[in-house]
Amino acid sequence: MKKRSIFDRVPLYLLWALFAVLLTMGLFQAVTDTGRQNKLTLMVNAQEVQDTALMRTLAEDLPEGIRMIKVRPFSYAMLSESSLKEADIWLIRASDFENFLPDFGPVAGYKENHPEHEYITAPAGEDEIWGVKVYDAATGSGALKEYVGYAPAGAEDTPEDWYLVFNPASLHIGKNGQDTAAFTLAERLLTLP
Repeated sequence: MKKRSIFDRVPLYLLWALFAVLLTMGLFQAVTDTGRQNKLTLMVNAQEVQDTALMRTLAEDLPEGIRMIKVRPFSYAMLSESSLKEADIWLIRASDFENFLPDFGPVAGYKENHPEHEYITAPAGEDEIWGVKVYDAATGSGALKEYVGYAPAGAEDTPEDWYLVFNPASLHIGKNGQDTAAFTLAERLLTLP
């Protein structure tokens, strides 16, 4: 009978180490995360997003009833497909508006209270789907320039306007007696340089 060395069991040890890391990550996520009713999520469809810096800035002044604000690039949806559908606000290019139109829905409340902003709109039956302009490509002015790379993806692409769009399924848009924390977050995002 051949004597087994410690090196014969390296694959088993590596599997156990991987299992321990995954278990620890899952437990850390469960302990540090909170439910959707106490969290706001902003999904950004840009290649360059300073998500951690933006989360820290937004955490300094949380809306009432909110414990956490998450900022995620759209690429995060590859890890968690539901993250796009559960987001409260999306930050998208003007060209994305038509692409994502089937996922958008009418949201009331913000536009009526903020007529001073520019909006992009599209008809949705009797309703209207809209987004709040965050960045104007023609003038290069707008909010969140310190956190989001608004530059076009390729050299042949032209700069585009960017918009905040609210998720009609969000718990934070004042629907069904819920809070309007998503609107408060949008107001704050529009003031950040």
